[in-house]
Amino acid sequence: MKAKLKSVDLGSDVGVFEYVPNDPGRFNVWMNFTVGKLGGNGGDLFRLRVCTPDWLKENVAPMSWGRHVLVVHAYNPQAIIDYVDRYISSLEEPDWPRLANKLARVMEWEFEDYKP
Repeated sequence: MKAKLKSVDLGSDVGVFEYVPNDPGRFNVWMNFTVGKLGGNGGDLFRLRVCTPDWLKENVAPMSWGRHVLVVHAYNPQAIIDYVDRYISSLEEPDWPRLANKLARVMEWEFEDYKP
């Protein structure tokens, strides 16, 4: 089974391509990616904190765990989307739970640790 990137947003009224960081060299924004089965309808929500090294240096403790973060040197939404899409497209697993768990290694999954 393969996955497909279905949509991207910032979780606000500002679009991914309309957003302009106040300081292009020092920013942090959460991007939401809807990812689903290739050929299927709908998908699950995955989030990534997209930030610059300077933002990290100024806002993260001298020692800190890191997860669900994509470090970039500039806010180039198309390049970010393409990078995430290539990663998503590179994965293949026998079923959706295994594929989603693999995605959850780098992106925050809405159903991570969910137990019915």
